[in-house]
Amino acid sequence: MKAQNTIRFLEYPQLKELFNAASKDKLIYHVMCEMLYSSGITMDELLALNIDDIDFLGEVICVRKDENKRHVPIGSSCLMLLEQHMRGCTGKLFEDIPAEEFSAKLTEFSKATGIIDLPVSPQILRDSFSVHMVCNGIDPQSLKELLGTEDDDYIKKVVQTAKLRI
Repeated sequence: MKAQNTIRFLEYPQLKELFNAASKDKLIYHVMCEMLYSSGITMDELLALNIDDIDFLGEVICVRKDENKRHVPIGSSCLMLLEQHMRGCTGKLFEDIPAEEFSAKLTEFSKATGIIDLPVSPQILRDSFSVHMVCNGIDPQSLKELLGTEDDDYIKKVVQTAKLRI
């Protein structure tokens, strides 16, 4: 049961199953799943990314939101997938994929796993990233900066959820 002050998230084995299901479909969906989870960015931020926003050597992506920008670390396995995807890209990384189409694919992947008991959305991938970061020792202020959020209530819920998990 979901407590009022917690958020829904996926455990590591569930994420592995989800990524495995995504890997059996088009590469672009697998890349999008991995990027959302491994960076904690929002769907809007993901869809706004350009090729020039990826720093392969520094293993970071430059996320622009309004007048602000932040650099977000991204894992090497995700970068390898991204590099494969980028071979056919010019400009925007995910310009041919509407958010609704990707959300429908996430639902399809979660059903295919048979182990995920909640509808998976881009927000749940962000929530999973956030909870796992807190469980691995990130402090709330650093998480806020990484996520590019000012929402203290969200951060409190993430911390509360992580405490229940530990």
